Amino acid sequence: MTSKPKRILLLLLAAAMAVSSPGCSLRLSTEEEAAEESRQEEEARRPPETEPPETVPLNPPPPINGYDSGTGENKSEGEDGPENGDPGQETEPPDVPVIRGPYYTSALYQAGGKYWSYDEGKFTYTLPARDESGIWPVEEMYNIPRDAWSDEPDQWYGGSWHYDEATGVTTQEYERAADALASVAAHHAIYLGDTSRKVVYLTFTAGYNNDNTAKCLDVLKEKNAPAAFFVNGWFVTSAPDMCRRMLDEGHIVGNHCVNHYNVTELSLDEFMSEVQGLAEQFESAFPDAPQMIYFRPPSCYCSEWVLRFAEKLGYTTVLYSRTYYDYDDENQPDVAESLNKMKTTLHPGCVYYFHATSATTAAMLPDLIDWIRDQGYEILPICDIEP
Repeated sequence: MTSKPKRILLLLLAAAMAVSSPGCSLRLSTEEEAAEESRQEEEARRPPETEPPETVPLNPPPPINGYDSGTGENKSEGEDGPENGDPGQETEPPDVPVIRGPYYTSALYQAGGKYWSYDEGKFTYTLPARDESGIWPVEEMYNIPRDAWSDEPDQWYGGSWHYDEATGVTTQEYERAADALASVAAHHAIYLGDTSRKVVYLTFTAGYNNDNTAKCLDVLKEKNAPAAFFVNGWFVTSAPDMCRRMLDEGHIVGNHCVNHYNVTELSLDEFMSEVQGLAEQFESAFPDAPQMIYFRPPSCYCSEWVLRFAEKLGYTTVLYSRTYYDYDDENQPDVAESLNKMKTTLHPGCVYYFHATSATTAAMLPDLIDWIRDQGYEILPICDIEP
């Protein structure tokens, strides 16, 4: 006969086996039920993982050139800027300088130049290095057609504008042919600046030196106006003092070839020799100067072939939208008449093309600069243009 303790043990074993059988479940304790209910309630309140938490703050964009568009204030050197602010805030790439205000002569534009700054009466530049990575295979240039544009054989000229000084309105009278404009756009050449802003650019060619080059530089220095000077081999050799003034007084110096040839007629080797030869000559004479990245073909003889080749060599070709016949030293136009021509053709994004040797240009330049600014226009360096 089984003892009572043994019977109780068997009953407990049978109960345990029944619990583990299919269809049976263990009941949670009161504490465990409460914890599970709390977990489920918390899970229900949690938003889906695809939705960002609403409480995460958005970082404001870094100030543009030291100008905080949210406060309307310029940040000084001692205040937090992109370089020492929120660690999570995006900053400019290291090769692009952080340029602080003011914005040159006025506050017309909250954003200054990407590669230029103006401080204490002088423009300074931090230009990118010339990108020559596209030069190879140079042999492909043999297969590029040398066709002229449909509206002018191998020569650049700008469109035509009329400016009404009484109303401040500019009307475009005609434009270059579509194939010419397409070539300029495809090869990132400069013909106009930003036509949505009241801004103009002064450019000069300097093939030889005379007193008028110095006079033009004197005016630009007095008016705190930036310019680009395109020099050739003769000028670099014969007028190094003028080149030094251009650099020291805040102007960009560009490539105008060794000689004054029609580059549309040159062979591939001749073109490379003219452009690369001038760069080597200038950079040897002025090793402290920024590398040349802008190119203007002599007399602005140009074509699709020229634009494409210059781009392969790492240059931005600078053409123009307004010029006048000031190149003949023996037959200089009237100063007052020339100034009026410039006034009646003012347009946003205008790229002026002058000759530094012109007595007329040197004489009218002070009045032209003052008048341009009186019309509410800014005079900026060509590196402000995004080609």
